[in-house]
Order: sequence, then C-alpha cells, then structure tokens
Amino acid sequence: MNKTDKERLNASNMFHYESHFEPLPGFRTNYKYTIKVWLITILLGTTLFFAIKSLTEMFNSEDFSAWGGSTIFYYLIAITLALILSIPSVLLFTLGYNFISGFVFSSTKIKLALFIIGQALCWISFLIAFGLNNQEAIIKNLDVILPYTIANAFSIFICRLSSDY
Repeated sequence: MNKTDKERLNASNMFHYESHFEPLPGFRTNYKYTIKVWLITILLGTTLFFAIKSLTEMFNSEDFSAWGGSTIFYYLIAITLALILSIPSVLLFTLGYNFISGFVFSSTKIKLALFIIGQALCWISFLIAFGLNNQEAIIKNLDVILPYTIANAFSIFICRLSSDY
C-alpha cells in the first residue's frame, strides 16, 4: 500500500461514522508541497529583489551606506508583507494543486500546470496591487515583479511533490 492509499484510508476511517463529512475524492490531505513552494517563493523572491536593489544602488549611488544600513529592517518588513499579502494566492494555488492532482497522475504534467497557475497568480497579484489600468506602474516595477515570478518558477520545479506519482 503506497502513501496516497494510506492517506485516503486514514481520511475515510476518520469520518467512518459521519457519512456527510467524507473527504472529496481527488483532494489531497498533505499540503507540504504547496507550503514549501509558497515559503521558498516569498523568501527567495524577497532576497532576489533586495540583492538586485542593493547591486543597482551600489553601482548607481556614490553614498551606498545611506540605503544599505537599514536593509535588514526593510527586508524583514518586505517578507512580512509578502507573507500576509500572498495568502489569497497560496489558497488558490492549493486549490489548483488539489484539482489537478485529482485528475493528472504524471508529476511532470502536474508541475507544468502548477507553473502556469503560479505564474498567473503572481502576475495577477501584482496587477491588482499596482492597478489594472496602470501599465506604466507595472513596467516601472518589473524589478519587484520579476524576482517573485522567477522564484515561483524555481520553487515549483525544484520541490518534490508530496505524494507518489
């Protein structure tokens, strides 16, 4: 008996006497993959953003110490905000993971579908944050958007799926 069968057996035994509380077929009970992808995206995206920002400030500014002194403070604020503001995206990403993993049994196809979902959620989040009708703000803030989209793609393909496929 593989891990997925054990999870389904435990979930069905847990609700044995409550027929109206049975888990939906195809839904996963293990969310390690989505949490790993979410946290790696937030941490790596924020780190990439601050690395790019620090390098551009270092090469474009004569007084780098003015911005670089409080980088850790801004980094912690950025991670906190990213964690809070990305909660709707991670919930939708988890729903997509549940839906796709219930119908597709190839890990490569699941990851490709999750890549599309993750990129769409990332871009939609920033489009909403910067204004849907304000293309100039989006173009000016590509240095904020691209690190998170790169980190999202990286984390989707690097992390292992939670179940056996």
